[in-house]
Amino acid sequence: MHPEDLTKKLKTTEETNTFLAAVDAFSHSLYTTSPKGVEAFFPLDIAELLKKGNSGGDWLGYLNALKLYLLSIKPVKITLATDPDGLLIDNIYDWALQLFGDPVILDISYDPIILGGAVIAYGGLYYDGSLLAALNTRLTRFKSEVVKV
Repeated sequence: MHPEDLTKKLKTTEETNTFLAAVDAFSHSLYTTSPKGVEAFFPLDIAELLKKGNSGGDWLGYLNALKLYLLSIKPVKITLATDPDGLLIDNIYDWALQLFGDPVILDISYDPIILGGAVIAYGGLYYDGSLLAALNTRLTRFKSEVVKV
């Protein structure tokens, strides 16, 4: 397993943080040398990926390397007007992979004030594609035209 395979399962910062907490719990447990212990701390699909990836048997070293890898990924911060379901997260993740490349972790927040669309920040770049921003732009133009008349 390549570490990138894990990011396809851990698409959001919430999922990543849950995984990182499980790594910490696992590293403090009595099961650190057993593949069976992995199943006790991680969801089955993640545990299977981890077992495929750790051919050397050093669970602590392997999981700590994955942890460092995940922490090195800059998240794509996205603010949405609605609380996204799994399908929307999958669609946004696929879009972000195409736009920003692999690996991607989404930091999704919810703010109904933006009305629709999305606000995106990544690597120092910022884009406000919200309905609120579009309405504010049109309202500003309209006000300047009214003042001219």
